[in-house]
Amino acid sequence: MIADYRNVKINSGFWKAMQQLNESVTISAVWERFLESGRIDAFDMNWKEGMENKPHFYWDSDVYKWMEGACYLSAGKIDNPWMEKVEMLIDKIEQHQEKNGYFNIYYTVCEPGKQFTNRDNHELYCAGHMFEAAVAHYEVTGSKRFLNIACRYADYIEQVFVKEQSAAFVTPGHEEIELGLVKLYRTTGEKRYLDLAMFFIVNRGSNEKDAFIAGDGTY
Repeated sequence: MIADYRNVKINSGFWKAMQQLNESVTISAVWERFLESGRIDAFDMNWKEGMENKPHFYWDSDVYKWMEGACYLSAGKIDNPWMEKVEMLIDKIEQHQEKNGYFNIYYTVCEPGKQFTNRDNHELYCAGHMFEAAVAHYEVTGSKRFLNIACRYADYIEQVFVKEQSAAFVTPGHEEIELGLVKLYRTTGEKRYLDLAMFFIVNRGSNEKDAFIAGDGTY
């Protein structure tokens, strides 16, 4: 038997109490806050200048972590109302994913044409959290719909960063995509995802594109 969370049942104690708190309070509270802040509506990809709740460049990642948590809370359960919301969000991601595989709300609606130009703006960080959420969804549901979306995006990132080397930077400003890529590799068996994770790790701190420019203009 594989030693993973799907083969573990917590019956009592601290972690059982935390699990129950997450199911009864936390997941719904976070969802309501996401509705209030505009994070959920942002996935409609229809924000225009002058409208309220301008998407922030890390909003995608917040929602992906909620989706991942909702999936894990659904593991082993016949019915979980939160999975309907997860599927609704996947519908929106699927609808708005670009033909090349790219998906990022901020850069699509707020700064179109500037994808992968600012190392600090969390594009690869958000992508990594998408990958983790997609793996969780696949593990719990057996559906490859979200997983295929994530793989298309990972393939595009490999194209831009490794094959074309056309991005304005080489490694993510905030680590996270590496973990997501390793999970994609473990789930799909596609070694290119493990190689891409290694590419980001090996290149961190060893290239001029990513050099930090201090206030006095020196490296």
